[in-house]
Amino acid sequence: MKFIKIILILTILLGIIFYLDGQNIFKIRKIDLESDKITCAGNEEIKNESGVLGQQFFFLKQNLIKEKLRKKFICIKDVDLNYKFPNKLDLKITERKPALVVSMSFIVDEEGFVFARKDEEINIPKVEIVGFDIKMGAVFPDNIIKKSLSVFNFLSKISLNVRDAKISQERELIIISDMKIIFNLYDDIESKLASLQLILNQAKIESRVLKYVDLRFDKPVITYER
Repeated sequence: MKFIKIILILTILLGIIFYLDGQNIFKIRKIDLESDKITCAGNEEIKNESGVLGQQFFFLKQNLIKEKLRKKFICIKDVDLNYKFPNKLDLKITERKPALVVSMSFIVDEEGFVFARKDEEINIPKVEIVGFDIKMGAVFPDNIIKKSLSVFNFLSKISLNVRDAKISQERELIIISDMKIIFNLYDDIESKLASLQLILNQAKIESRVLKYVDLRFDKPVITYER
């Protein structure tokens, strides 16, 4: 008896679904795109690539659609799909934000994802990266981009002008400014920045000019201008 009831309920549900499908209710007829200007694709390209027009909303494989759009247009970081009765779908596109220029040619976001080429001057930090195969769609490992950004943000706050920056194969960040500063990007960068702040404060108290600060060791190596 219970089995018959389940079959009856499923039959009714399928009948409702087929009826609604025939009436074009819940079938996507319009797509609205919500985003800032996307640099790597036009709005119509994104709508067409989504492939949702004419599809039943309840049958959409949302994760596959999101992954498809991110793979096709690598400047897209995230996609949200929101259905609006009876037949409209809102696509909210979040674009990747430029965080660093690497090796003079590529732009990465804070997650270390290479998503664009540098075609014009852009006001973000620049760093040369050695020993990596840099190409579109690549991701830098070990949080080296996030940690480097923490360093650049700190130096910007204390108004220290960075003239040159390089990440070596050994994951060492070398900063050239009024002084030379070296970090090991495997380290806890926040604790190293706290150490650097103490060193800068002490140099100011003593009216000494720093020339070299090596933060790769438990006890930083420091030299001063004579």
